[in-house]
Amino acid sequence: MSEEQGTGSQCRTEIVVPTLAEAGRARQLRRAINSVISQGARALVVVNGNRYDPMLLDELEHRKDIRLLCIAEPGLPNAIHIGRCAVNCEFFGFLDDDDYLLPEAINLRESCLISNSDIDVVITNGLREEWGDEPQMYKASNELERIMEDPLGALLEANWMTPCGALYRTSAVPADVFLNLTKYAEWTDVAFRLIDSYQFRFLFDNTFVQSNSPGSLSKQAGQARYLMSLHERIASKVKTQLQRQRLNQRICGLHHQIAKYELAANNRREAFRHHLRSMLHAPRIGIPRYLLFTRKLFLRK
Repeated sequence: MSEEQGTGSQCRTEIVVPTLAEAGRARQLRRAINSVISQGARALVVVNGNRYDPMLLDELEHRKDIRLLCIAEPGLPNAIHIGRCAVNCEFFGFLDDDDYLLPEAINLRESCLISNSDIDVVITNGLREEWGDEPQMYKASNELERIMEDPLGALLEANWMTPCGALYRTSAVPADVFLNLTKYAEWTDVAFRLIDSYQFRFLFDNTFVQSNSPGSLSKQAGQARYLMSLHERIASKVKTQLQRQRLNQRICGLHHQIAKYELAANNRREAFRHHLRSMLHAPRIGIPRYLLFTRKLFLRK
């Protein structure tokens, strides 16, 4: 596999597209790439690992309209960081290989950063495409207003940073921001890292469509563990009582989610351990809800 190849043409924005280049994602990957280059931006495709489809990789290697970077080590966090290190345009962003940008997305984001030299990151709205459903609003307008008022507090409730929704000013947001991101929670981690030191602009405009495939129970439990670890590490960022309450509620919910998975896997000891920790973080009004789970722990099949 070649280390890097591709277009040397000048452009203002480069979009990093991490991918395993598997045959089952070929159609979506082409769609993602085309949604970038059709808007005059450059697609930097980062193929990571050895699970790639040889025919698809050959197709990518022969494309003259993209930059292709192939790395041996698999994993999304590493691909994100390596991709950012390779950026050589004024602005950059990211795009999952099964998502795509809507027309005028690049122009809208670029215009915001060009017109506001004090803004480091512009974050836009988009559509979420559920399996079997029509696309729907990713965030309601009142939710975006709440995010703008208290980005950290909102982030402690739910992630508002998507890979496909942001554009970054290269000179302001260094590669180190994307180093050693938390697995399964990469973009929540990015948001936490940016909150204290960078200037945001939130736009309600829809600029992307994000696929949202359901994960297995075990995958969801893995995500919950990494998210919990991340939230415990960022406790020092919490400044207000409301933020502290939201952090406790979030950690409580994640412990409860893991406890349910462990019980389903018949790991009662681990389930009980996480259940106890969820109770320690449970808000007073929510304790009865979590107490009901105690009965399930002691019921034998």
